[in-house]
Amino acid sequence: MSRALGVSESTIKTRMREYNISITDRRTAISDDDLDNIVRSIHRDFPNAGYPRVRSQLVLCNINDLL
Repeated sequence: MSRALGVSESTIKTRMREYNISITDRRTAISDDDLDNIVRSIHRDFPNAGYPRVRSQLVLCNINDLL
């Protein structure tokens, strides 16, 4: 994930702690294709959306399989 985002692994861990994200306790059964389509839809509605905005929209859609 850090390579895909162009940041260090420690930055990912820091942000996960900062935003209280756990990769073990919250999972949603959704395919990668479905998640991609939802994120594309979010970007159509919010073209300048960054990670925090996209994440909040996913949470609003009850999609917690984020990273």
